[in-house]
Amino acid sequence: MDSPTRTPPSPTLMEFGKAVDVHFTTASRYRNGERVPSTGVAHRIIQYYNLDPGELLAAIAAGREAFGHYMRMHVFGPEPAVDLNPDGSEKLAA
Repeated sequence: MDSPTRTPPSPTLMEFGKAVDVHFTTASRYRNGERVPSTGVAHRIIQYYNLDPGELLAAIAAGREAFGHYMRMHVFGPEPAVDLNPDGSEKLAA
């Protein structure tokens, strides 16, 4: 009997950074659409996460926001919903 295909858990920023040899703050900037990777880092992302090179390069060419969206959809997963506590601090929505 075949077992169902499981999607691996989304990497943390630290795990992603270690996997593709970038600082976790750079990983955050990729995820948030604030920065696009160099050619060398893009190649490592493609290789490590087994991504389609054409899709990743098209996302880079479309700009930072498009690349961030691509990374959230194909590597990091969508961000959890955030709500605010009465004091203004963030809390995860149930």
